[in-house]
Amino acid sequence: MSIRIDVVGDDAALEDLWDWLGDDRDLRGRCRLASAPVRPGTMGSGTEIVMDLSNLVASGSALLSGVAAWLAYRRTEGRRTTPTVAVTTPDGHRFEITADEPAELERLLTALSGHLHRDDDPAA
Repeated sequence: MSIRIDVVGDDAALEDLWDWLGDDRDLRGRCRLASAPVRPGTMGSGTEIVMDLSNLVASGSALLSGVAAWLAYRRTEGRRTTPTVAVTTPDGHRFEITADEPAELERLLTALSGHLHRDDDPAA
């Protein structure tokens, strides 16, 4: 089982998030880059960050804290736009997280808690 993380429409920001998460000792080695599934209406797939839920049990709060900290950092960096981080759960439910909507992180954690001990993985 896995969750998929993407920065909507910004491959450079995805690489920045990847680096940011890799600097966290609790997350280092627990995430990987993978090709995103082709979505209807698109010409191909991009890259996204994938984290196995077995790793999420041990480091889920670190992942969500890392995403929240990265979004806050990007916002204070003086950029005109703050990226949107899309997280897709194993059942295909998509959460879009921005620096302006941190409560979505809590909804995501609640949604993920139901998947932590299940064996099905439609997102894999």
